[in-house]
Amino acid sequence: MADDHTPLDEAVVGGVTGALLAEGVLRPTTDVSCLLTPTAEAFPDADSAVTVVKVVAHYLNTLGHKVEVDTAPLENKVRIRIRTIALHTILLPFVQLF
Repeated sequence: MADDHTPLDEAVVGGVTGALLAEGVLRPTTDVSCLLTPTAEAFPDADSAVTVVKVVAHYLNTLGHKVEVDTAPLENKVRIRIRTIALHTILLPFVQLF
């Protein structure tokens, strides 16, 4: 996997992930790690889940663990979600006319 990420100087992390990171700061004896990936704000993003699962599997494999993860079910959800969003984007202006 390529290291083509851009480090952030500042960011706000909300939700459960933000709470876990805050807990790690407030309790120095608690180790917390979170993988962040771009996602759509309005709905859960299966594509981001696929990315995270692949990165974790790759990392564990570099440590010598034999990890094989079938991401096909998640990738199928991504394809369905993209088709659904595309369909709604195309049809929504026409539906609002009625």
